[in-house]
Amino acid sequence: MSAPLLVPPHGCGEFQGSESNARSPNGFVRDALSTLISMGESDRSGVLADAVFRVGAALVAVGTVASVVALLPLFLGWDAFPTAVYLLCFLAPAGLGLILVALWQRARTRSARLRSAPLPSAPSDHSS
Repeated sequence: MSAPLLVPPHGCGEFQGSESNARSPNGFVRDALSTLISMGESDRSGVLADAVFRVGAALVAVGTVASVVALLPLFLGWDAFPTAVYLLCFLAPAGLGLILVALWQRARTRSARLRSAPLPSAPSDHSS
């Protein structure tokens, strides 16, 4: 017996689709991809930067927890943990790197949007 597939109901998710699409994973992915394709280039890179930021934050959290767990044997006198626990500690700096890449991408997107925006016109002086 397989676990039920969790799909957000209408109104709860960012992507809306037909009732049949909401129940199948392919329909949800299709709706998500069509929404991304219909976005402009700057919106798409903003969504990508947000996703990379979230993944980086999750990696930092996992790496931080692994670092705390890896230090427990030092304070409690336990035997050392397997090497995998110490390797998980490297997720924190990897996540920090992803966060920095996401912030850099977001800044590039914002500066490109500002460069392409028309300059505001100077206020005219009608007092004469």
